[in-house]
Amino acid sequence: MMIELIRCEWLKFKRTPLLLYVFAGAVAFPLMNALNWIRDGVRHDSWDALLKTIDFQMFTFSGVLIFSIIAASLYAKEFTDKTMNTLLTYPASRRQVYIGKFLFVCIVAALVYVFKTATTLAVGVWLVDETLTMGRVLTQLKADGSSYLFQVALLPMYTFLISVFKNATVPIVFAVIGAFGNIFVLNAPFPMQYYPFFCPLLPLNMVPYDPFYAFMTAFLVLAAGLYANLLYYSRADFHQ
Repeated sequence: MMIELIRCEWLKFKRTPLLLYVFAGAVAFPLMNALNWIRDGVRHDSWDALLKTIDFQMFTFSGVLIFSIIAASLYAKEFTDKTMNTLLTYPASRRQVYIGKFLFVCIVAALVYVFKTATTLAVGVWLVDETLTMGRVLTQLKADGSSYLFQVALLPMYTFLISVFKNATVPIVFAVIGAFGNIFVLNAPFPMQYYPFFCPLLPLNMVPYDPFYAFMTAFLVLAAGLYANLLYYSRADFHQ
């Protein structure tokens, strides 16, 4: 049943322009930086400099918005198109419906990382003097994987706000506030691993941090968000 729910989400997803928006949001920063560097005649001596620059620019502010928009678009559409009642007629419990949609949001979020990393590596092969090695690729993939897990921990907050308010505006505004918080945390005497919106940046920029506390922060945010969503889905009256 879970596979069928995810397949249903894919069938709805591919009829929308959201995949194009996901691709555009993921490749925008690598390509914009590449164009600026080409214009200015800039080359990088090492991969670390290029990767840190692009990842920092993308995930400090804009990345937060990209993932909130993905969640908002996939969830709020059920309410704006008034298809939630139809969705709940499937031979699946309400909690299964939520989990199926959430897993699909996680899949789409993973595409952002895939598109971003592929484009960044392609740009780097052109503009970085250092030879790209398999070790460098594996290091980046490991960092991306950790960042992605931190990013997934934030998604239930967005889906809960969408379900409660039944529109995409509230979670996106919430994400904007969280993104501005990232800028504050950068200059504040505050341990970055305790601020969930900043956690996806930690492994990508190789900032010194305690992985245990960062993952505990992410786990608590994820657990609280999933619990709130599952409780809401089991009790809310979506037929109103």
